[in-house]
Amino acid sequence: MSAEEDRLWSIVRTNSLDFDAWVALIEETEKVTEGNLVKIRRVYDAFLAEFPLCYGYWKKYAEHEATSSTEKAVGVYERAVLGVTYSVDIWLHYCRFAISKYEDPEVIRRLFERGLAYVGTDYLSYSLWDEYIEYEYRQQDWCRIAMIYTRIFESPILYLDKYYNSFKELAANRPLAELRTAEEAASAASIVSEVVDQVNEGEVRPDTSGQSPKLVSAGLTEAEELEKYIAIREEMYKKAKEFDSKIVGFETAIGRPYFHVKPLNVGELENWHNYLNFIEREGDFSKVSTYLPNHLSVRQGGSLLSYLRGLSIPQRSTSYAYLPVLCVICLFLWCSMPQCNDIVIFCGYQVVKLYERCLIACANYPEHWIRYVKSMEAHGSLDLAENALIRATQVFVKRQPEIHLFAAWFKEHNDDILAARAAYQLVHTEISPGLLEAIIKHANMERRLGNLDDALAVYEQAIAIEKGKEHSQALPVLFAQYARFLYLATGKVEKAREVLDEAPEHVQLSKPFLESLILMETVMPLPKRIDHLDALVEKFIVPNTDSPNTTSIAEREDVSTIFLEFLDLVGDAQAIKKAHDRHLKIFLHNRLASQLKKRQAEDVLASDKSKLMKPDASAPSSVQSLMGAYPGVQNQWTAGYGVQPQTWPHVTQAPAQQWNPAYAQQTAAYGGYPASYATPQVSTSVAPTASYGAYPPTYPVQAAPQQSYAQPVATATTAPSQQAASVPQAYYGTYY
Repeated sequence: MSAEEDRLWSIVRTNSLDFDAWVALIEETEKVTEGNLVKIRRVYDAFLAEFPLCYGYWKKYAEHEATSSTEKAVGVYERAVLGVTYSVDIWLHYCRFAISKYEDPEVIRRLFERGLAYVGTDYLSYSLWDEYIEYEYRQQDWCRIAMIYTRIFESPILYLDKYYNSFKELAANRPLAELRTAEEAASAASIVSEVVDQVNEGEVRPDTSGQSPKLVSAGLTEAEELEKYIAIREEMYKKAKEFDSKIVGFETAIGRPYFHVKPLNVGELENWHNYLNFIEREGDFSKVSTYLPNHLSVRQGGSLLSYLRGLSIPQRSTSYAYLPVLCVICLFLWCSMPQCNDIVIFCGYQVVKLYERCLIACANYPEHWIRYVKSMEAHGSLDLAENALIRATQVFVKRQPEIHLFAAWFKEHNDDILAARAAYQLVHTEISPGLLEAIIKHANMERRLGNLDDALAVYEQAIAIEKGKEHSQALPVLFAQYARFLYLATGKVEKAREVLDEAPEHVQLSKPFLESLILMETVMPLPKRIDHLDALVEKFIVPNTDSPNTTSIAEREDVSTIFLEFLDLVGDAQAIKKAHDRHLKIFLHNRLASQLKKRQAEDVLASDKSKLMKPDASAPSSVQSLMGAYPGVQNQWTAGYGVQPQTWPHVTQAPAQQWNPAYAQQTAAYGGYPASYATPQVSTSVAPTASYGAYPPTYPVQAAPQQSYAQPVATATTAPSQQAASVPQAYYGTYY
């Protein structure tokens, strides 16, 4: 192994999601191996276990194997179509490889049919259809070509017009007998035979006005039969085009239908959601006829099961090796239900296929996997839901805690409690140790199951682990959440207060932590521990030369303001006066200085604007000259051209912050999680100095590790509206 190989292997072992390092490792291995297939297999197997949707690398792997053995190359392609089943490209490469290696047309046709069963209705499947048609043209099997065109007309795919014109050209140049299938020819012969028998037996009346359809059909000329043959397919084509007009907008908005580690743009992600909404809502999305490929047709004598029995699936240790055919098996069982008709079957089939297409391009986004699982569960396809969840948690987004938390919920919802606990433990120990959302959700699940001791143990174990860390960011919120849980879920008021009393010994005072303490004290029963909170607030806001507080003045003022509002609600006059005097002493000078600077800045801006707008007195006024020349004209211009009084927007201060309405609901208001693991709320135009309805959004909760190709985070944009006063309003504004 070269030094560069060793270096790159070290990188990918440390971070198996470093795509660029993998690519460099593959290139380096191919450069130095000189046909050493053992090393080639090692690097490709490891890479494709992490990125099974990279069809191009499956093709390169198969090409390496083909240098020594066709069977080995076939094995790679078989693994490829299991790993990225709904990719048109991988089936196209596989079919081209088979054409180059095999002479038996039936072997090649079976492979085409396998691929088309999965991707034949894909909007971009034209390349695979083209390859199939081209192959049959070389075989000069006109009947088969006509049938391929007929199948194409059943689905709205790209270049449908081209296929229809090619079909008409074929029908014009070949006799109908060469285009009909054996079944169609036998059916036509049967009609003729039946009519002849009726004539011989004297059942046909001389008056032809009452002739049966069979008799009329039997009397058609070949040209009329051909016209009828084309008309049927034209009707199919028109219906496919009609549906194409509904989906073409979604399809053209798909900029990247293949997998890549680079994030998709927001518009493309939204387009996938809109497309899925449409397909799930569109109840009449069906094929033009009731034809289904033999792989999926129950009315073809159960050929799917026969196909599956004859398929040898390579045994792989990677978790995606089994995923291939489960979707089709479930679909087969679904189709087998007697109450289902072909239209309903195809509608459901298209929903599954669109989700699978979506999850090639959006494989790195947990929300799309979660949507797929929920959709399949809602439609009663629990096997499909579980299959998708396994792929998400074990292959595609296995390092993102969001999918594992969803898996825990899903398992609990379906009464698989052991699996739900295992999902939480995986997050606690491997995926994201110390993740607050996982701890809280796990404890809440145990409470729902009636295991209060286990729920408390979840918090206690997490707190014990965080205590052992230096400067734990999660510990303050853990204490607050644990106390909240003790009070609301178990009613243990004293135990909850003990937890809060212990917290300052282990955490550094901060605005979010003190907000949590004040909020907790608000909802707890009397007597209120005002003196205890007052001591903590004073320690936080009063400057100390021995232990300098690095917290900003604005945050300290916010905490003081919140405490004053708390006292206004539950304290006595003496406690309010003490806190108020302290607030004025510390923050009044800073407030006045800030307001003075703000007014000075506004005056400078207003003065500059006046100078810019004031006309030069020495310059002749064209307006005055014009008005002098036309004295009879009403002076209606000077208002627009003369110097106007400056109306620079006056910035009004926001009213003093009132007690948050969320306090009226007390326990309901206290139910909010910190913003790091809560649904973000839409901000108002004037933000309050402190939020009481939920834990502080600024708390630096420990970040969960993300994949190196994680989704892009939407950046906040500032509305072009007039900005409110930036200086927070002091509490003393309500007293003067």
